[in-house]
Amino acid sequence: MTKINDRLAYLDRLISVQNCGHNIHEEIDEAIALVRSELREDQTEFVDTNYGRYIESVKRLAGDWYSDEFQLANDIIYGAYSSDAEGDIYVGGAMGTSTSIRALENTFKDVVYLTIETQRNAPNLNGKVVFVDPGVSVPRGQRIKRLLKISCVDGNGVPC
Repeated sequence: MTKINDRLAYLDRLISVQNCGHNIHEEIDEAIALVRSELREDQTEFVDTNYGRYIESVKRLAGDWYSDEFQLANDIIYGAYSSDAEGDIYVGGAMGTSTSIRALENTFKDVVYLTIETQRNAPNLNGKVVFVDPGVSVPRGQRIKRLLKISCVDGNGVPC
């Protein structure tokens, strides 16, 4: 599991550099593709881990729509959750982000996903890791564990 966490941290650093507008996209894209392929190869070793349970949940939710093309979004979402991160999470548009977060919510009891539709009737968020869509806020009086804000960006780091 440490091996995957190290790769996810490396992948997060590459993505943050890529989204900063540097002109080394080709090299970064190549490195990201390499890390993705290594993660897919190693994934079979971790089916009985929390990450493996999460990916199985993603596959169940996505059904026929599941594709390895969305693996990066899955890794970003899981990495943010498992690393005790807090703040903004930048993912590409139409990458299956909502499905990834819902799968995380189904897999771990300390995760809640708030959207515009669920914000008004939010469940008890005390002690939870809360993912929110753009423009959504945590209702007053909630004492959450961590807040992770989803931000959509295109390949050039421009908001969707």
